[in-house]
Amino acid sequence: MRSRSGIERLINLECMAYNAMTLLPYSDEAFSYYQFASAQETRFGIGQQIQASIIFSSFVGKLETVIKSCSLIKIIEGYILSGFKNIQKL
Repeated sequence: MRSRSGIERLINLECMAYNAMTLLPYSDEAFSYYQFASAQETRFGIGQQIQASIIFSSFVGKLETVIKSCSLIKIIEGYILSGFKNIQKL
């Protein structure tokens, strides 16, 4: 009985995914390009956009880390140099 229930759930999930890919281009203007595409083409196109978004987001995150690190290094260098100047005055 459990395997039959699992199979029914899997089939229902596949139907929902197919329907989402078929209806999405008509319900959201951002995806109107896919109105005459197959569900597979729509899924592939959306997947490509998601991958690009993840890669861009990851790149921006790393870039922000580098910028923050550079700022911290400059602050530390300034602090060290100001301390060195104070020592030279003595």
